[in-house]
Amino acid sequence: MTATTTSPATPSQDDGADRPPVSLWRGRVGLIVGIVLLGITLRYAITGMSPLLTTLRTEMGIGVAGASFLGMLPTLSFGIAGFLAPVLIRRWSPELTAALASATCSAPSAPCWAVHSSRRRAAGLRR
Repeated sequence: MTATTTSPATPSQDDGADRPPVSLWRGRVGLIVGIVLLGITLRYAITGMSPLLTTLRTEMGIGVAGASFLGMLPTLSFGIAGFLAPVLIRRWSPELTAALASATCSAPSAPCWAVHSSRRRAAGLRR
């Protein structure tokens, strides 16, 4: 009896040989710029609350526990988003997830913009 050796199956040589490699940066520069700009913009929303806590406490009539909870909300939101981001990126693309996050962050300012622009129109001011 003679032993025969079989070579392991090798992948075909034409799988992707015609296509040049795709860069990881392709189509993502705008995404990265948007994330950086969003991070710069959100910085003031996070760090700007601490100097206002005493004013918020007196104006809203809340105690130390309520003020501490208000100060904790941005950090809690970042923690929740940190756990949800990988799940959403796997389900959708990183670009769509970033677009949805940007829309979510900018949604609360839409009513302010609408009121401001309607007041400007009522006053007869142009942009």
